[in-house]
Amino acid sequence: MESNDFIELSGFHIPRRFFKKIRSHVFLRQVKPGEIPIFYGIIGPPGSGKSLQLAQCLAALKVDVTTLHASDLASYVEGGATDLLKNAFQSASLKVGPAALIINDFDLSLANIKPGVDTSQHTQLLRVAMMEIADQGLVKNSQYAKLPVFLTINSLDGFYKPLVREGRMRILRWEMSRDEKKFIVGKIFLERTEAEIQKLVSVFDSEQISFFSALKSEVLIHLAEDAMQELDGIRQYSAYELSDIVDEKFSAVKLGAIVKMGKAVISSRQSEDYV
Repeated sequence: MESNDFIELSGFHIPRRFFKKIRSHVFLRQVKPGEIPIFYGIIGPPGSGKSLQLAQCLAALKVDVTTLHASDLASYVEGGATDLLKNAFQSASLKVGPAALIINDFDLSLANIKPGVDTSQHTQLLRVAMMEIADQGLVKNSQYAKLPVFLTINSLDGFYKPLVREGRMRILRWEMSRDEKKFIVGKIFLERTEAEIQKLVSVFDSEQISFFSALKSEVLIHLAEDAMQELDGIRQYSAYELSDIVDEKFSAVKLGAIVKMGKAVISSRQSEDYV
């Protein structure tokens, strides 16, 4: 995987193919709003970088973004979540210049339910609101005429099927390829050789990018604790000196120790899931 397969935005390396998909939806909603669905659903496992990459792409495109999260739509006050949703859409559509609305983890909102769970009135109201917006988004003179709406989605299980039909929502199924993952992990663990990166990705093949960032943080925490025990206080050191001490220790950590810590992180996560 070559570096030109990525675009660097605010220090983050975004796969160029992801950036192109986001850019095309924004552009087409501006020039062909009556022919392109308002909703663009980005579906992929948690930790695969959907939300972060999306935010960076829209910022680079100078799009004014309004963001909602599934928790924002969790109001059990009758009509509360629906009113919030409609207000967010209206606010975004009234902005000057290119604008967009993001709803993160939409599959976790009240608009979607797990199989076997009764549909509540709140769920029905949200679904009706989303369907109205989907239909209005294709009307050239509507208030939503040029507004693109991005939904990050972890899974389509329990998702309201009419909303994802052709004409209402475009779909991008997102997960980094193995080569893309190796490139990003190499940027996270800059001190490691290509062979070590290959080994790290192979051992944790089923893990998403967020895992490797968390793993590096975990390693740095342990190294900082070790450094604090060795140093006689830290007042006499500058931030740069302390950073150099930790960096030196990090470079000296064996790959086997990092792998062992990664397995401990997974084991701890599984124990929490069990509880």
